[in-house]
Amino acid sequence: MRIRATFLGFAACAALALLAAAQETVKEFGAPSRFGIGTPPPQGGVVAIRAGKLVDVEAGRVLANQVILIRGERIEAVGENLAIPAGATIIDLSKMTVLPGLIDCHTHLADLGFSEPLAVLQKSAAESAYLVIPNARVTL
Repeated sequence: MRIRATFLGFAACAALALLAAAQETVKEFGAPSRFGIGTPPPQGGVVAIRAGKLVDVEAGRVLANQVILIRGERIEAVGENLAIPAGATIIDLSKMTVLPGLIDCHTHLADLGFSEPLAVLQKSAAESAYLVIPNARVTL
């Protein structure tokens, strides 16, 4: 039970350390846009994503050669032969697979390089949170 409580405390502290590092990164560099750091989304414009493959999780199928039209912050249409409006920003992912809503939530913040595997369990939650701050900064 002690190991589980220590692990849960450590996980909570690691999350807090990541949040603190994220806040510092935003202060230093500004918030990244969803189109990449330093690339603002077009104001009211249309973005067309050409997807080589698109995973349709509702139908349980993988669709080929799809176009995703996004106007502002909303997906307007998805289909194989959609006309791309003139002036649209085109993101060519035609050699890639597009996955909706996939978020990889795991981190390696706690990989502190201890030679003794149980060393992490011998630290308090506060000590662990303090030790992972450099890793959180590097991760962001």
